[in-house]
Amino acid sequence: MVNLVLQQGITTGYAWPIVDAAGQPADLTGWTAACQVREREAPTATLLATLTATIEASTVIVRWTAEESLAWTWRLGWSDVLLIDPDGTPRVVVWQGSALVDKVVTVHG
Repeated sequence: MVNLVLQQGITTGYAWPIVDAAGQPADLTGWTAACQVREREAPTATLLATLTATIEASTVIVRWTAEESLAWTWRLGWSDVLLIDPDGTPRVVVWQGSALVDKVVTVHG
């Protein structure tokens, strides 16, 4: 389990390339992705954030904007990134672990 550090006040994110059994870029046509951060490691725990999760070619990308992140008052949560097949069934956990907000201290503008 690897922590994700979510930089607050910065528009940024993470990307995971997905490969097939032969090590080639996977065909993710029709697939979607989802990412939520919760207070505890349970689907019934309080939802802290829903991060934008998209697929570009064979890469799953999770993003957040500076504006979204500045509203976060939480410091630590649990998260995963799911790959969902064209039928709407979650099939792959791309990543899971803790999500740590790296609080911004500099006031800009």
